[in-house]
Amino acid sequence: MFENATNTLIFKPASKWVSGRQYYFTIVIKERNSDTVKYSYYCTVRVTGEVYEQDTKVERILINYEISEIDEAGKGAIQFDNDVNMTWLEEKFGKVFTVFWRDTDYKDNQEDKQLTAFDVYDWGGEDNRTISFWLEFEKPYKIGLLRKRSDKLYVVVNDGYGGEDITEMFVTNKTITSLNTTEAWKRLEMIFDWRNPEMALLRKISKNMYWVLVAIILLQFVLLSMRRVGLLPVWIFIEYLQLVGFMPVYNFRLIPYLYDAFKPTLVSHMIIFDETPGMPELDKEYFNSNYKYYWLSVGRMSQSFFFCCLFLFMVMIANLVVYAIHKAKVSNPSLREWANAKMVQFKFNAYIRFYMLAYFDTTFFSIMKIMDENNSTTARKAALLLSYIIFIGAILIPIFLIAHINRRFEILGLKQAKQSFNTLLLKIDKASRWRVMNPAYFFARRLLTAMLLTLPINNTFIFLQYVFILMSSHAYILYMVACKPFQTPQINSYVLANETFYSALIIAIFIFSDATPEQPIKFGAGVALMVSLVLLVLSNIVMNVVYLVQGPNTIKKQIKEATLKRAEKEALERAEEEERKLKKKKEEEEFTKIPDDTMNITQQDPNNMTGGVGNTVDGPSTKGKGGKRKKKGQEDNVVEPNGMGSDDFNVASKKRRRGKDKEKGKGDDVTEGTIGGPSRSKKRKTNQDTVQGTDFTTNAHTKGDLI
Repeated sequence: MFENATNTLIFKPASKWVSGRQYYFTIVIKERNSDTVKYSYYCTVRVTGEVYEQDTKVERILINYEISEIDEAGKGAIQFDNDVNMTWLEEKFGKVFTVFWRDTDYKDNQEDKQLTAFDVYDWGGEDNRTISFWLEFEKPYKIGLLRKRSDKLYVVVNDGYGGEDITEMFVTNKTITSLNTTEAWKRLEMIFDWRNPEMALLRKISKNMYWVLVAIILLQFVLLSMRRVGLLPVWIFIEYLQLVGFMPVYNFRLIPYLYDAFKPTLVSHMIIFDETPGMPELDKEYFNSNYKYYWLSVGRMSQSFFFCCLFLFMVMIANLVVYAIHKAKVSNPSLREWANAKMVQFKFNAYIRFYMLAYFDTTFFSIMKIMDENNSTTARKAALLLSYIIFIGAILIPIFLIAHINRRFEILGLKQAKQSFNTLLLKIDKASRWRVMNPAYFFARRLLTAMLLTLPINNTFIFLQYVFILMSSHAYILYMVACKPFQTPQINSYVLANETFYSALIIAIFIFSDATPEQPIKFGAGVALMVSLVLLVLSNIVMNVVYLVQGPNTIKKQIKEATLKRAEKEALERAEEEERKLKKKKEEEEFTKIPDDTMNITQQDPNNMTGGVGNTVDGPSTKGKGGKRKKKGQEDNVVEPNGMGSDDFNVASKKRRRGKDKEKGKGDDVTEGTIGGPSRSKKRKTNQDTVQGTDFTTNAHTKGDLI
């Protein structure tokens, strides 16, 4: 095309079929006042690019379109496989195409749902083939909640092209070009559209709760320290927030606004900023889609590692300051005593408590780095080496600590014996090995949880995530109920309440799997999740208020009373258990007497036994007064040579004899305490001793000795 105003030739290659080809033309210049004087210039134009060969056998050009992937914000694109007239399409799109979506219950309701808005923000600006759009739904948080069943977006061509001439859309030969595709659809994943009023409100609440939790943790730390009642509620609260903080990255799809409900708990992992300073590239890397939904990038997780290192540095600096005061010969006795007391805590309680708080994060990050295959740079290789060291330490250090506790179990009651590691056994009753094993469960649960969190979504054992966290929580509840490891019922109830709310979160989160496709149930589970989170925080606040009101003296008194009651109860239970064992042993020994009677029969002379055959079943027939009478107590079964009767076939006789034996006050083989009963004559005692084939001489303890 020639522009007269600028004397410029403009070439507009509008199709891929002209790329890579040469075109020849002639420019003719004529003098203004002459019709015969002309000058011809032969020109060549070459279009850059790859040469596309058209199939000359194809009679028609078919144009198709498809929908690209739709991201979590609801943005996507319609892509044509050939150039189209975007100016015409922008004007006629609503008449030619219809856009709608169908939910997971379409088979039942057969309803095509309309969008709130279909905003196109780019009409083929880059390649003349792509229409970029942004979807808006009435309730975006209801979309994409299932994995095996999907919500779908449809772009459909209207019948008769809406009365429009579709050939105007083509830039190629209109006579041989036609639109081949009439329908395209794409699966809708979870939509995080913060333009929605409900989601925007919940995000605002979540941001405020973020700083509320920070204030709660710092405030209770200061108040409990000033009141001198111990920091146990702070540590327990942080430990449970850490477990809750990573729950959304399990293999479940929560309602989008529920991810914001969990985000404040990331404070316990020291993840503070939405964007990591100095690491913009890491903020775009995610372990998998669940981490992306939770907005937990590699950059944000690196914040936790950074603050762990920072707090460790602060603890070491504080240790050096206290050490300097401790070694200096200060004249102030109060300062000297304070420094001595703090040095005891730095050796090694402060470092053990720091390790317990950082254990979950450091173990989790080290396993994630080990699982990461990208080790191209020197920094990444160094991080991999450090990750192996941290992971090996996460296994060996807890084993060493628990072994040390068990080795010193016998002297844990002494303050000096446990003062270097008593933070492991904070407010734990040291009278039972089962109770002092509470720290072992602490480390084991966090180690296995960290390992399961790094499982890829497509792993065949991904279901172990839910099975383990559920079973571990229930096991700890049973342990708490059975052992009551803490010193007072008040602390046991507090920890049990936290574990119960945590277990309720686990049960509720299972509703967000495909096992429960009904959306009303999912939204009910969402309410249960938020209520459990609130109760977890409230229980901590209540416990802090109770501690502050009671004060150190009342708490110490409660610990002493509870320890005394527990000791009395356990002593009584041990005595009852010993009594049951002795009673069982006595019954077993009495039962062994019956075979001894039958053994006497087999040891008799065979001739004597033959002579007594006539008296076996029916018994001897007594003739007149001169006949031989049975002795008292002798039965009619088998007469032994010594004149005594065997009672092997007479159950009633056995029962009578057992009853008589139990009534003896003296001479029994096994006795339990002093049991009252009628006295027996020496003759009767001699007879009884003669019948027995074996004499048992077990010395039993009396009930008084046991108590």
